[in-house]
Amino acid sequence: MTSGSKQGIEARSIETIMMGAIIVAFIIFISIACGTAWYGAQKQLDSEFSEDMVQTETALYSSVSLVGKGLAVFDSYYDVQMNEILTEFRDQYETAGGDPAAVDIYGIRDRLAPSIDGDLNLYIISSENVIIAATQPLELGTDFSPYEGFSRRLDAIREGESFASDAWLPGLNNPGLIQKFAYLPTSDHQYILEAGIANDLFFEPRSEYFSYTEAATTIREVNDAVDRIVIFDITGDAIGVSEADTTTWVRNIGYANLSALLAEVEATFEERTVREISIPDRDLLLHFIYIENDAHVVSSDELAVVAVVAYSLTEYNVSTTALLVRYGMLAALSLLFAGSVAYFISRRIARPVRMIAEDVDAIALGDLDHPIRETEGRELERLETSIRAMVARLKADIRQIQDTSDALDIELAERRRIEAALLEANSRISLLGSLTRHDIINQLAIVQMYVEMIRDGIAGDEEATAHLAPSLAHVEEALTKIERQLHFSADYHKMGQREAIWQNVADTATKAVVTLMNQTISFDIRGGEYAVLADRMFEQVFYNLFENAIRHGGSVSRIRVEAVPIEGGALKIAILDDGRGVAAEDKERIFEKGIGENTGFGLFLVREVLNITGITIAETGTPGEGARFDLVVPAGAWRRDVDP
Repeated sequence: MTSGSKQGIEARSIETIMMGAIIVAFIIFISIACGTAWYGAQKQLDSEFSEDMVQTETALYSSVSLVGKGLAVFDSYYDVQMNEILTEFRDQYETAGGDPAAVDIYGIRDRLAPSIDGDLNLYIISSENVIIAATQPLELGTDFSPYEGFSRRLDAIREGESFASDAWLPGLNNPGLIQKFAYLPTSDHQYILEAGIANDLFFEPRSEYFSYTEAATTIREVNDAVDRIVIFDITGDAIGVSEADTTTWVRNIGYANLSALLAEVEATFEERTVREISIPDRDLLLHFIYIENDAHVVSSDELAVVAVVAYSLTEYNVSTTALLVRYGMLAALSLLFAGSVAYFISRRIARPVRMIAEDVDAIALGDLDHPIRETEGRELERLETSIRAMVARLKADIRQIQDTSDALDIELAERRRIEAALLEANSRISLLGSLTRHDIINQLAIVQMYVEMIRDGIAGDEEATAHLAPSLAHVEEALTKIERQLHFSADYHKMGQREAIWQNVADTATKAVVTLMNQTISFDIRGGEYAVLADRMFEQVFYNLFENAIRHGGSVSRIRVEAVPIEGGALKIAILDDGRGVAAEDKERIFEKGIGENTGFGLFLVREVLNITGITIAETGTPGEGARFDLVVPAGAWRRDVDP
C-alpha cells in the first residue's frame, strides 16, 4: 500500500468518526425530542378518550338514575289508596285477635277491591319473612330471607310503625304477574301486611314515559366511540331488548354465549363497582357499570341495574397509528437533515486535520525536514506550532541518541573484547589448574610409593621402624589431606561454570542415592511434583548431605526427603535422618570451611552451591532425635513439575 492511499484511508477515518459522532448526537437529540412530542400527543389522545368515557358514563349514570326516580314518582300514584287499604286490613287483623289463621283474607280482599282500580291481592308475611297467607295461591309460602337486602328492609318495616311502598315488580313464583306492592306492620310487630295491585292499563304507559332504552340511546348518540349500551336488571334480562337480539350482540362482540356475559353482569352486581374488559381482536372495550336505585323503596336493591357500555377502539387505534407515522416521518426527515449537516461539518473540520495528519505521516516516515502546512483555525495553528517544536526536539534527540549509540557501540565492542580475553584466560587457568592438580596427584602417588618402599625396607629393623614409623604416618596423613584438598579445589572450580537449570527434586535426590551405593539405609524420596532452578552440582548437594548423615549421624537407618510450599511463596526441601542429630552449638559451625571430622569441605561446598541461585540451608533438627537440613528455595526459583 502506498503512502498516499494510506493517508487517504486515515483521513477518511477521521471524517467518518467525526460524522458518526455528530449523527449519534443528532439521533439522541431527535429521539428525545420526537419521543417526548409523541408521548405528549399520545397522552393527550389517551386523556381525551378517557375523559369522553368518564363524561359518557357520568351522563349515563345520571340519566338512568333520573329514569329510576321518574318511575318512583309514577309508582307512588297508588300509595294513598294502598295505605288506606292496608290500614283497614290491619284493623281486621286486630279484630281477629292478631291471629293470621283467623283473618278472612279473601273476604277482606273482596270487600276492599272496589275501592281501587285494578286487581287487588293481600298477603301476610311472618317474622321469618315468609308469606303465610295470600289471596294469590302461587305466592303462598314464598321465602324472602335469601334476599338479604330485601329481607333487612322487611325486618325494619315489621319493627317500625310506618307504611312503606314499593315499585311495580313481578312475583317471585309468578313472574307474569306485575304488581305494585305496599307494606304495613301489625301493631304487635309480629307480621307485615302486604297489598299488591295489578293494572295493565296503568303499568304499560309507565315504560313509555320513563325508558332506560331511550336514555341509553341518547347517550350513545352523543359519543361516537360508544358502539352500544345494554342495560340489565338484577334477573339478567336486558331491559327493552329481546333475548334473541341480546344473544346476537353478545356473539358479535366476541363472547361464546349469553351466559358468559351474564356472569360478568352478575359479578358487577356483587361488587357494586365498574368493571373493565378489553376485547382486542374486536377493537372493543367493555365497561360494566353498577347503577343503584335511590328511589327509597323497599326493593331498591332489586331495582339496581348494570349498564354494559361497549366502546369501539377503531378510531382510537387509527389515531394512535397516525401519531406513530407522523412522528416517525418527522424523525426520519430530521435524521436526513442531521446527516447532511454532519457531512458538511465533518468535511469542514477534517480537511485541516487531514493535512496535518499527512504532514505528520511524512515526518514519521523519516522526512524530518518535511514542513507543516498552514491551516485555518487558532487551535490548529497551536497544534502546528507544537508539532514543529516537537520535530525540532526530535531531531536534537535523534542526534544525541546517535552519538550515545556510537559511544555505546565502542564501549560494547571493548567489553566484548575484554570478556573474550577473560574467558580465554579463565579457560587457560582452568586447563593449567587441571593439569597442575593431575601432576600433583601423580607426584603424590610417587611419594606414597616411596613411603611404602621405605616401610617395607625397615620392616625387619625394629630400631629403624620405631624411629621412622611416626614420621611415615605423618607423611601419609599429609598426602591424604593434600589429595582431598585437590579434589575439593576441582569441585569448587566447577561451581557456576555453566548457567543454572531446572531440576526435579525427587529425581535429583534419587541419582545421589544411586551414586552413594549404600544398601544398609532406607531412603524415602518425595517431592517429585516440584522442580527447582539450581546449579548443575545440585545432585552433589544431596550426595554430600546423605554422606554427612551416614558418616556423622551415628546409627542412621532411614533418610527422608520431602518438599512443601511455605508462606511467602517459597519452597522448603527437608532432608531428615534418624541419627544422633547435631549439637545446638554446632548448627552454624558445620557450614564453615575446614569444620568436620573428614575433609571439612562437604557442608561448606553445599552452602556455596546453593547460594549461587539464592537457596538457603539451615540445620533445624533436635539433638538426639536426628538431623534435619531445611533448604528454602525463594519464590520464582521453583515450580510445579508434575501434578501430585
